[in-house]
Amino acid sequence: MPFLIGVSGYKNSGKTTLCRKLAACLTSDGVTVGYIKRTHEPVLPTGINDTNSLAEWTGRTVLWGPDGFVLFCPQEKANIQEIAAESFADRDIVIVEGGKHLPMPKIWVKDVRHEDEIPGIVARYDPTEDAEGIPCFGRGEEKDLAGFIKGLWIKSDPGPVELYADGRNVPVKKFVGEFIAGGIRGMLSTLKNPPGKREKLRIFVRPEEEADRS
Repeated sequence: MPFLIGVSGYKNSGKTTLCRKLAACLTSDGVTVGYIKRTHEPVLPTGINDTNSLAEWTGRTVLWGPDGFVLFCPQEKANIQEIAAESFADRDIVIVEGGKHLPMPKIWVKDVRHEDEIPGIVARYDPTEDAEGIPCFGRGEEKDLAGFIKGLWIKSDPGPVELYADGRNVPVKKFVGEFIAGGIRGMLSTLKNPPGKREKLRIFVRPEEEADRS
């Protein structure tokens, strides 16, 4: 799963602007980036229409137009790790705007009124006052902040393989992951057009009862 970093703060604190600057800095440094915006406003289509009625049966639908597409996944209980793994499995870092109470490290923008109630703050950006023991970055220091985030990502090294079963993360020890990755890449190297050594792979293994059907 990609490394998740939150950019949190109160309304109109400048979160979106910072996310845009961080994405630009990280991308220019060779890091692949995804972006999720956490909002408490409804985002799914309202009313009775084809998109909604089909989503009730399929669990997800795609609205595809000439300018792009939007994926709709009606869920009563969404999990940020599952969303990131499903949508950004090929990315290094996913910036999550908002979600101040979600379990992940966070960059807090501007003031913290109830800091003890917000878990995971690892740095502050454009603070109204210094926070003892927490790195602070001012305006114009977005590149330094991006470097700080990249450092956290490097330290979080999950190993060569991450395993998910229907969105649930299954821990894999590093030596087991190296064995799995080596075996898979070795077998794929015999294909006519094998993936490159630097390409990330996504492999879906169907349940046995589905694989056996003819």
